[in-house]
Amino acid sequence: MDSNQLQDIFQYEQNVFDKYRDRLWEEAESNPLWQDYKELLTHYEKLLKLSNKIFKISDMQGKVLHKRENDIKNILDHSNQGFLTFGADLCIDKEYSQECLTIFGERIANLNIAELLWVDEDQRRVNKERLEMVFSTSDQLRKNELLAQLSEILMVNGRSIRARFKIIQSFEKDVETQIVMAILTDVTERVASEARVSFLSYHDSLTCLYNRAYVQKVIPEVMCPENFPISLIVGDMNGLKLVNDVFGHEQGDQLIVNTAKVLQSSCRAQDILVRWGGDEFVLILPKTDVNTCQEIMNSIKQKCTTCETDPIEVSVTMGSSTMNSTTSSFSDLFREAESIMYSLKIIEGKEHRQRVIANFLEVAEKRCFDIPGHIDRLKGMVYNFAPILGIDVSSKMMRNLLLLAEIHDIGKIMIPQDILGRKGKITEEEFEIVKAHSEAGFRLAQSIGEMEVAEAILGMHECWDGTGYPQGLKEQEIPYMARIMFILDTYDVLTHDRVYRARMGKKEVIQEMSELKGINFDPDLVDLFFKHIDQVVVEQL
Repeated sequence: MDSNQLQDIFQYEQNVFDKYRDRLWEEAESNPLWQDYKELLTHYEKLLKLSNKIFKISDMQGKVLHKRENDIKNILDHSNQGFLTFGADLCIDKEYSQECLTIFGERIANLNIAELLWVDEDQRRVNKERLEMVFSTSDQLRKNELLAQLSEILMVNGRSIRARFKIIQSFEKDVETQIVMAILTDVTERVASEARVSFLSYHDSLTCLYNRAYVQKVIPEVMCPENFPISLIVGDMNGLKLVNDVFGHEQGDQLIVNTAKVLQSSCRAQDILVRWGGDEFVLILPKTDVNTCQEIMNSIKQKCTTCETDPIEVSVTMGSSTMNSTTSSFSDLFREAESIMYSLKIIEGKEHRQRVIANFLEVAEKRCFDIPGHIDRLKGMVYNFAPILGIDVSSKMMRNLLLLAEIHDIGKIMIPQDILGRKGKITEEEFEIVKAHSEAGFRLAQSIGEMEVAEAILGMHECWDGTGYPQGLKEQEIPYMARIMFILDTYDVLTHDRVYRARMGKKEVIQEMSELKGINFDPDLVDLFFKHIDQVVVEQL
């Protein structure tokens, strides 16, 4: 019966009371029982008022209790924790929060707690016995000890759930008893985060290989007599700086990952592969003699040659060392292998750079729509023009000019093919992309130690009047080699077919370039070039 119905009853009783009280007063003098009725009505009025007051208090308390119960339920439902209780029969009495339904995906009242939480039979049996002992012992300290021994992190429906158990008091039929409350918290994300932190403590985040901290941890275990002979390979990547400078660090990271994959593919189960630093790897080989160590290095070198070029071939310079007893330390082993590696790096690094440049030039010729024979003709013009300029053919300047002729446009491999091969005009935004090839070529030449050539590549599109790019240099500010090569390159480009324009005749080119003297070109150099053009330009079939 709700409060409105009860209120109606009180109102009805009040109306009855008022009716008979009025009649009683009317018959007061003639009714001999008037005094008795008066006393009865007075007591009934007091009882009615008292009952109504008690009801209102009770109703108010009920509303307060109901509100408190709803508040508690709201708090529990939004606490991201599941609350449930169970007694000695281990059957769940009640689930107290919505999170229980989220965790288990179903209503769990009356289900056995042991069967619900522990899927593994052995775990279920052990924990069930502990719970039964909780209810069978009267020692409160022992109860808490047993609850503390229950598995804390559980897997429920693929989620990591932290379970805590507490003894609480309960009243049933006015009899105090003890039950267990389970507090369940979904810690899946926290466990995953902690696992990642733990993983990163001993692993490299880019390659997922072990890191130096892991080596420091396991070296005492590895350097034991059972693992002798122990070999160590120290490897240093070739070309990482070049890739970072020319293609960017994202491509550099990809080269590191590719190198890690090659090294991993040559490892055995007992080997420990470590990313030691930015471009350095260490391979610890227990129970490995000198010959086996060499076979592993040969395997790595072979796999480097077959690895996909992305953006350049994988190349690692390696040094190794082997120890047969505890007379040496890991530090001694590492220093010896590293020393050998550095001595080989001078030779192998140079050879690798030469291969990379050759590969870039091959790529540039295929995808950059270069004029066939363009580089060879430029080199020929350099040989013919150098003596006229007073440059000794055996000088460093001559050597640099020839290298500039070879790699002056190598930065174009960074330009998308659809822009390079377009016959029509390109947009201003696309032209900005094209202009960036000067800086890309500069970084490439710089990364192989050719600073003078790098400066010349950067200045190849500067104009004598300062209207060129990328720095807006003018006149003598423009590197001398850049001014020379700008003239030779322009002449060869204009006199040969391009995808966006047909070639021009020799006289037309001379006229057009002459008109740009002092604007685009160094006036003295272009005059000297045209004065000796028949000597400088030797047409090739």
